[in-house]
Amino acid sequence: MEDAESVQDSPCAFGTFCIVYNGEVISHHPISNGRFENIMDKIRG
Repeated sequence: MEDAESVQDSPCAFGTFCIVYNGEVISHHPISNGRFENIMDKIRG
């Protein structure tokens, strides 16, 4: 799958969750808003 639309349109019997930033998987499970902000702050430097 090459883009968000193809992932969203793919058939899957289970819900999926993934945060990708610049082609790198940041998280593969739901996280809190605070945790997300901490991860992004760390990535941005």
